[in-house]
Amino acid sequence: MNFLSDAFAAIYENNLFGIWEEQYKPIFDKLYTEGGYIWLGMIFLLVPIVGMALFYWVWRYPYARLWHWLIWLAVLTLIVSFWTRGYTNSFLAEFLTNPETEEFTRSLASRYASINLFLGLITGFLISLLLKMTSKIQKHLPF
Repeated sequence: MNFLSDAFAAIYENNLFGIWEEQYKPIFDKLYTEGGYIWLGMIFLLVPIVGMALFYWVWRYPYARLWHWLIWLAVLTLIVSFWTRGYTNSFLAEFLTNPETEEFTRSLASRYASINLFLGLITGFLISLLLKMTSKIQKHLPF
């Protein structure tokens, strides 16, 4: 478990996104020690994987077009984003009731939702390239 926490913490605490702030270290410590980062990472990985598996293996509409695939991918990434925001707010609820950390925690949930939306989009695209090879109906999508 520590490996997963380290791997996902490297994504979410990265200076690239400008999220880490030393004064809010207890928030990041809770996410790290109690598995919050693992769940955030699983959201952006599992939703697109399961969703694209449904698209390629279950949906039997043989005349699907690129716009079907694009809408499906957009829906999956929106699910990832909303689920991330909800999970972050519920996981860090104790910091939402503290006036000193409330604003930062709300912005943190929005930032994590944006990051996961982007990562979910990439995951969905890459997994679709793999799954299209195994699909009997949707071999032509996304390209």
